[in-house]
Amino acid sequence: MSFYGLVPDLTITTGDVFTQQGVIAVIPYIIMLLLFAASMIIPVFLQKNADKNTKMMTGVMSVVMLWFGWGVPAGVLLYWDVSSYIGVAQQQVSRILLQRKDEQIEKETEAIKPVKVEVDRVERKARPKKKR
Repeated sequence: MSFYGLVPDLTITTGDVFTQQGVIAVIPYIIMLLLFAASMIIPVFLQKNADKNTKMMTGVMSVVMLWFGWGVPAGVLLYWDVSSYIGVAQQQVSRILLQRKDEQIEKETEAIKPVKVEVDRVERKARPKKKR
């Protein structure tokens, strides 16, 4: 079972292709593995407020997934790649839409702000006293 001639067999693992057919035949499978690892790293680097620990943990997890992906069939790798990149695209579209909505709400609240009036007292008057 081939995938548009790009990946010769979707039922075989990357490790099996490497041991049976050699280095040249494993290139499309390794590309799928690297795309999957990149799909885990890309969302973290697109976040503006991602801290150092999050980036490091994502890097470690992508290496673990490379090791795990070495032993799964190529069809599973293809599914992970496609679903991961669709998820990244959805996240980016959602982020853009939410930013636009926040900007619109901010503009509306600016239009509704009360007017500040600063009053300077020129002279302090004495308080009236009650007569008893």
